[in-house]
Formats: sequence, C-alpha cells, structure tokens
Amino acid sequence: MEKGQVGLNTPIPNPKSTCFQLPRHDQNTKCYPVSNDDSINPDPISLRQALAISPNTSFTKVELDAGMPAVLDMASRLGMRKTMQTNQAGKTPDPSQQSELYSVPQSQSFLNSPSFTLGVSPLSPLELANVGATLASGGVWCPPNPIASVVDHTGKPVQINTPPCEQVVNKAVADTIMNGLKDDTISGTSAAAARNAHWTRPLAGKTGTTDASESVGFLGILPNYSTSSLVFNDGSNPLPICGSLPIRTSKSCGGNVGAFGGTIAAPPFFNAFNQILGNSPVLQLPNADPAYLDKNNHGPAIPYVVGRNVGDATNALKAAGYSGVQTADFNSTAPKGTVVGQTPIGSAPHSQNVTLYVSTGFVPQAPGATSPAPTTGANTPGG
Repeated sequence: MEKGQVGLNTPIPNPKSTCFQLPRHDQNTKCYPVSNDDSINPDPISLRQALAISPNTSFTKVELDAGMPAVLDMASRLGMRKTMQTNQAGKTPDPSQQSELYSVPQSQSFLNSPSFTLGVSPLSPLELANVGATLASGGVWCPPNPIASVVDHTGKPVQINTPPCEQVVNKAVADTIMNGLKDDTISGTSAAAARNAHWTRPLAGKTGTTDASESVGFLGILPNYSTSSLVFNDGSNPLPICGSLPIRTSKSCGGNVGAFGGTIAAPPFFNAFNQILGNSPVLQLPNADPAYLDKNNHGPAIPYVVGRNVGDATNALKAAGYSGVQTADFNSTAPKGTVVGQTPIGSAPHSQNVTLYVSTGFVPQAPGATSPAPTTGANTPGG
C-alpha cells in the first residue's frame, strides 16, 4: 500500500491453492505450495475482503509482489523490532542440527521464505500489540514501556532513557489500514465471537491460525487500546487446540475440529473489553484515505536507514533527494555513530526534513539519582 501497488479495493488473485516461485530460485528450486481453507472462495478478492477472512494465497501473492525485504522491513518499522532481531526458534538441543533458520535473525532467514505472512515464526505478544498501537496512533511508533515513572529514595524523579517515537508510516496509510481491518468483526473471521459477546463498537481486528491449530491469535485495535490475544499449547510437542470453549488440547478434537483465531483467541478479548469499556463513549475508527483505495503512485519515499552508520545514512537520504537531514544524539549501547531511530519514514515530498537519532555509544547513569543511605539490620544486603 505504501508503494502504491495495492489499495483496499484492489482485486487480488485468490485461488484455492497454488504454488509460488521463491524470490531466490534456480532450475533445482521447488515452488512454494499454499492453499486456503475450503470456506474461503472469492477469486479474485479485494484487499478489504481479504483482511476480513484471511485467505492464505492472496496474502502470499501480495507479500511476494511487495518483495520480502520490504515486508520484513515494514514488520520491524511498525513494531516487531526485537522479534525481527531474534532467530526462529533459539538454540536446538543438538548443535549439529543448527541451520540458517536458527542461526540468523528473522529479518534475514525469511528473505527467501513466503511463509512469513502465514505466521509460522515466534513473536512477542507485546510487540504485536504495539503494531496495532502504531496504526491507531496515525503511524507513530513509540517504544512499549510499562514504566510510568521512576523516583529515587527521596522521591526525586529519575530520567528514563527510552527511544524516541518515530513517524514510521504516513498517517494516511495507517488510517486506511485501520479502516480496512474493521470488517473482521462484522463479516470476517471474528464476527461470530463478536455477536456472541454482543459487541457493537467499531474495532480493527485480525485473526491468525497456524497449521493444525497448534496456536491461534487475535489482534484487536481500538482508538485508545491495542491488544494481542494469543492461545498456544506450550512445549516442544504442542497438540492441536480444539475449536470450542473451554480451551483444551487433544490429539484428536473430534467434532470440535481445530481452533481458529476467531473462535478461541477473540472471545477473551471481547469478554475483557466489554468490562473495561463498560458504558464509556463509543469512538469511531479513522476513515480510509481515498488515495489509498486503489493502486496509485504516491511519489517519492524516504529510505529507512536505521542501523546504518550516520554518514552512510545521510548520504543515502541525500541520494534519494532528501537534503534536509538533521541529527540528534541518543544515549544507546549501539555502536557510536549508528542510527538508532529516524522520523519520518514513508512517502513524503523531497522538501520533508528527516531527523536521525544517532547513538552516543553509551548510556550514562541517570542524572540526579542517589543511592539510599547505608542501613543495618535484616534488610541490609547480606544481613
């Protein structure tokens, strides 16, 4: 959508099954087979419809058309930052079984793997919720932070070193995606759960289900809240999650078939937020920007240069036509001179100024912090 290759109304091929050519392939490379659930029939399907009913083949098509580097980059930009730096499964018990999947970060291991859009890799539930928060904030990413404030023993506030917020996609893109996600609870995969919970508020939602229903998820986004609800059977040999409440796992779910994000992960969200919101005012979702309803050339885009040396990053921006580059020091343990943040990102005229946050290479002790006076007694360290 940011590149203008697709809009909410764009028709996308959606065959029941197909086999995609991998980004890096030769005469010996097999294609990548993908199929839909039997109930997902429209072909072609609009992106808006696809966001509601989650067809595998259409989303894989969109992913490959955009290019894996752009998709992985966007996942990180929107909020999956630590997630994309981790490998897929950590260390294996047998070092001889290590492979590329387990030795490099997801941002690299998925460069030739379309399965990324199908949700096969581990993720942070907090970061998934923060993706929703970025969209709900008009495309502004802020670091998820559970700390409201820190004070020393005298009650004096202590400064918290947190990354700056960043405009990671245009507000028009974020608002359009939020609007495009609103049908999930109306005609999509969480509609039944919403009806059962008597849910009537506008909500941007997205469900997810892995093969064999071994894990399911739901992302619910409201104007002031973003929540990920994930259900999975922890352990090295997970069993399928059955498709009816109460939640249970079994080698064979019988008549309960397998779970889906809409049937198992969505109900806890609706139950919780019916209580959290109570009779509070109903807030509307943003309208879609008309420029992003169909394919459209949105003009130049600011390169994403986080992780580069500040000199290389500045040169890349100027080469792309953005001469108004400003820098600001940021205390970070990243190597000195590394760009650790940038704002804005996305489509913008060449007159747009860009701010780069550059690592100082260290995090100093919080200014003004003092240690408690020495004490004696049972609470003294080692006492």
